[in-house]
Amino acid sequence: YVLRAVAASYLAERRPADALRLYNLAAERAPGDFQLEMDRFYALVELERHAQAMALTDDLVESQAIWLQVPGSRVIKPNPRRLKAEIARALSRAYADQLAAAESLFSEMLAEAPHNTDVRQELGNVYRWRGWPRRSAFEYRQVLSVEPDLLSARIGYANAMLDLHQHSEFRPAMAALTADYPDDPGVQRIARRYELYNRNELQLSASGGESSGEQFGSRNYEADLVAYLRPVRHRWRPFVSLHTASTEFSDGDGDRRRAGLGIEYRRPDHRIALGASASLEGASRPGLALSYTWDLSDFWQFDGLLETETNAMPLRGYRVGVDASRLRAGARYRFSDQGHLALAGDYLDFSDGNRRTAWLLSGGRRILNRPDWKVDISTSLYTSRNELTAVSYFSPSSDRAVSVSLDGQWRIFRRYERSFSHSLGLTAGHYNQSGFAGGYVGSIGYQQMLQISNALEFYYGVRRNRALYDGDFEYGTYFTGGLRGRF
Repeated sequence: YVLRAVAASYLAERRPADALRLYNLAAERAPGDFQLEMDRFYALVELERHAQAMALTDDLVESQAIWLQVPGSRVIKPNPRRLKAEIARALSRAYADQLAAAESLFSEMLAEAPHNTDVRQELGNVYRWRGWPRRSAFEYRQVLSVEPDLLSARIGYANAMLDLHQHSEFRPAMAALTADYPDDPGVQRIARRYELYNRNELQLSASGGESSGEQFGSRNYEADLVAYLRPVRHRWRPFVSLHTASTEFSDGDGDRRRAGLGIEYRRPDHRIALGASASLEGASRPGLALSYTWDLSDFWQFDGLLETETNAMPLRGYRVGVDASRLRAGARYRFSDQGHLALAGDYLDFSDGNRRTAWLLSGGRRILNRPDWKVDISTSLYTSRNELTAVSYFSPSSDRAVSVSLDGQWRIFRRYERSFSHSLGLTAGHYNQSGFAGGYVGSIGYQQMLQISNALEFYYGVRRNRALYDGDFEYGTYFTGGLRGRF
């Protein structure tokens, strides 16, 4: 008993290695103790030892009979430990990011026991982790209509409402949780999440490198920064933005520096941002930008963008006074956390009289999913047309490209909110430009990601490209980096 109590204290203090050591000692003295094995399971999960955790829960399920006979009677009743073991088995898959397997197990349990609130609320958790907050909210409501005081379902429902920006539902749910269970770890986690949600946010991305050709300059760099102020009345977020880009060409350098101000509005299913920007060197006109995202369901998302002065204008043309307006629209269907399809159309109206229309069809699928490493495959089809070709920037009358990419992600370390991982990406494709011979293009990139906490993460990497312009191959090496933080 003493060993288990101290181990539980270690686990609460986020010392899972010490907790597991004591649980193992206790297990030697009390072999076959069901609750002790459950405690060991959670310690293994927090140590990221998912294979052992899954094996332990599989053994627990096998060790528990489905039915128990009442002593001295012919009456039999369900074994409650069997259900607990089956829930733990499904959770072991969910914690190992095997969400499809976890969903299948919980669905099977729910088919056998449709009124079991514990199983239904855990299925709601899995739906939310798979990126389906509306489906999860439905399950939580079902549970709370029967058992309104079930803490785990109340926490899950509050999380789903925050995912959906349903503040009219979230705020009273959160207030009740903090009043009723201020010391519960789950309540403290969502309180921390809401505190981060209400902070200032900073996003920075940058890249720079060298190229062997002239289309995009021999040396170039680009950086974008967006700083959001903390939300006002839960829905409004003012922001400031900064864009800078510079490229060396043989006939002179190209530079662009723009700063902007704007406001973002978030409500259930919709996100709108309106911004105004101006050139810091007076090289171009002021610009307006309007973006809109509509989450039609857990699966469908539509977005649009209108810019009167876009940074998508190539620097080669920008340096000689050409600017462009942009209209973009897209649709995305997300099967789950494992795959998606997307279609986007892009229209640029250049000030030199040129007009460009481009289409991109893309899709991706996770083909290998392990707790510490994953492999995604994606493909894309691209085509564009330009009305003018005799312009200062790359503007083929028409072109098309097809590509396939593999991206492998390996997590080296994770302990609670801290993690370190790296990824390797390979892309191969074929590019065709009207009037010129086509050829094979591709890239290879390596990146590392460091998450310091839930409030701060960094990434940095390097990429090598092979591209084709006007029948000539160009090679480039680029370094990338960025951060996202809430302060």
